[in-house]
Amino acid sequence: MFNDDWMIAKGYLPPKVMKTVGDILEQSPSTGLITVRVDQTVEEAYNVFIKNDLNQLPVVDAENKIVGSLSDSILFSKIVDDPSVKQRQVGTVMSDPFPNVPLSMSIDDVSCLISKQTSAVISQDMTGATRILNKYDIINALR
Repeated sequence: MFNDDWMIAKGYLPPKVMKTVGDILEQSPSTGLITVRVDQTVEEAYNVFIKNDLNQLPVVDAENKIVGSLSDSILFSKIVDDPSVKQRQVGTVMSDPFPNVPLSMSIDDVSCLISKQTSAVISQDMTGATRILNKYDIINALR
């Protein structure tokens, strides 16, 4: 009969607190950004995925600037289509870089950016370190 918005407006429920990227990054410890270089082989990148139990990785150039991204699902489809891809350089199979979002961006807005093609976003935390935020981080924050 009554919805949550009405209950909040009448003071029966506490107001919803909109979480931001900063809130999520503040709650999770930073382990350092794991990346792969454009000149590494796809097989080396795959090993980084496995070793670190990751689903996506930023790709960096020689100056350590993020220039692309890799996701396990895209790598999977490329390797299944052509196993010789494993010997190619990451730069030949990478996708666009993950969107860089501000700490103040709401989780609702971030969730609109996450898709099959874009599996994560990046942001700089309060210390200036680059951090990655994926769909699992968002799901955990909404619990």
